[in-house]
Amino acid sequence: MYPFGKKNTNQKHWYTGEIFYYEGEPYEEEMVYHNKNEVSVRLDKKEKKLLLYLPEDLKEEEKKKLVDSLVKKLLKQNTEAMLEEKLPKWSKKMNLEYQGYKVRDTVSKYGSCVPQTKMLYFSARLKMLTEKQVDSIIVHELAHLVHANHQKPFYDLVKKYVPDYDAIHQELKKNQKRMMI
Repeated sequence: MYPFGKKNTNQKHWYTGEIFYYEGEPYEEEMVYHNKNEVSVRLDKKEKKLLLYLPEDLKEEEKKKLVDSLVKKLLKQNTEAMLEEKLPKWSKKMNLEYQGYKVRDTVSKYGSCVPQTKMLYFSARLKMLTEKQVDSIIVHELAHLVHANHQKPFYDLVKKYVPDYDAIHQELKKNQKRMMI
């Protein structure tokens, strides 16, 4: 299990100017109000903005619920696409086979592994992290296929592929609040 750290009660409020992290970069949230009865979310990578399209008459509670749901869906889809590419590469590089993986919207951990079934589980919020952080999490979970615990042989294996693992792990713990939605 690769934990986020202590449970955090900070939540996104979804307002213009609030910051959302994507691929480790800060994106400014921008509300775009319209008179249509639909809510949508779009990432503008060039401008580093998360555009939230909302009906003008939407109540705050409804807005939060709908935007939370759409952003989580966007993150899940993009994390799945990223893992589809990265997991086989790391699996081959480490010479470790996994049975499958699932992406879920978890807020208490970045990933977990069930060595007996060779199943890996990842947070949909991985797409909010830097590539280096994501790679360290993937290596961490794959290493659990060999070592179920967090003892020295486990960390030796992880650090064989991610030499600066300790610094990355500390950075992840320090910035865990960024993962809240």
